[in-house]
Amino acid sequence: MRSNNILKNSKTFIFSILFVLMSTAAMAGNKVVKIKTSAICDMCKDRIELVVNNLDGIKKSMLNVETKMLLVKYDATKISTEDIKKAISDAGYDADDLAANEKAYSVLPGCCKKGSTCDH
Repeated sequence: MRSNNILKNSKTFIFSILFVLMSTAAMAGNKVVKIKTSAICDMCKDRIELVVNNLDGIKKSMLNVETKMLLVKYDATKISTEDIKKAISDAGYDADDLAANEKAYSVLPGCCKKGSTCDH
């Protein structure tokens, strides 16, 4: 009877250790980055968050329009910070020192262009 309890406790202990190790490994790729954008208004916020949140490996992104800072939680085993910045640039916005893609920038609404103000 006692050996069954020891065996049962050993299995539970081993299972617990394996669960913790697998959870830690799954979280190991998670990173958070702040990216300075050229966003001006809530339309910019919506556009940037939509583009970034649809990238493979993105857990969540949130843009603070006042500071123009985009906070991104992502899986670094699936996507890099440079890939995220490129997607922002391709949407027509600056991303840190990476300038906006000119063609994408040219089709942004007028209020979303640098130097503009937005009433939305």
